[in-house]
Amino acid sequence: MVGKAVFREVFEPIVNVGENLKLLPLKTDNFARVLYIDPAPYTEKDFGAITAGTPLVDKEVAELYQEDTVIGHFRMEPVDKVWITGLKQSKGRPKWTSKKTSFKLVSIQDPVTPPPNLSEIFQYKDTGLYLSLDAPANVATSKIAFYGWMLTIEILKTEPDVYTPIPVMGYVETSPGGGK
Repeated sequence: MVGKAVFREVFEPIVNVGENLKLLPLKTDNFARVLYIDPAPYTEKDFGAITAGTPLVDKEVAELYQEDTVIGHFRMEPVDKVWITGLKQSKGRPKWTSKKTSFKLVSIQDPVTPPPNLSEIFQYKDTGLYLSLDAPANVATSKIAFYGWMLTIEILKTEPDVYTPIPVMGYVETSPGGGK
C-alpha cells in the first residue's frame, strides 16, 4: 500500500523517521526504513562559462552523491541566468522528457517554469547525476543551487505493508535489474 505522494508543494522531508520507502526503479534491495533525517547543506555548483547556443551536455554533479545508507532529497534552482535543459540519473537514463519534448528549468521565479516541487530529485548512493545547461546569452558562470534533506536508511528484507515510492534514478524498462 502506498503511503504519501512525492513532489508536494511544501518542501519538507518526503517521509518521517520510522516510515518506509520503495526505491524506484530498483528491483532488489528496493525497500527501506528511514532512521534519521538531516538538512542537506546548501550547495552551489558552477558549471562554468556557457556560450549562447552551445549547451553544456551531461555534466556530472558528484557534489550530491550520497553514502550507501543515505538518500538525498533535493530541489534545484538556477542562480545565474541559465537553463537546466536535461537531467539524467544515471547517465543514459533521462528524466523529465517525453517522446518529443524535454524539461527546461529557467528559474523558480519565472512564470514559465514549473512549480518548485517539480524540480525535486532523489539521489541514492553515487549512481550518477548529470545535468545539461544552456543560456540565452553568453555567461561567465552557470551556478545551480541545491538544497534539501538527507534521509539515513536501512534496507528492508521484505516488502512493508505501507511505503512511499520515490524515483532514485531514471527508468529504462530494458535494463537488467531495473537500474541496480
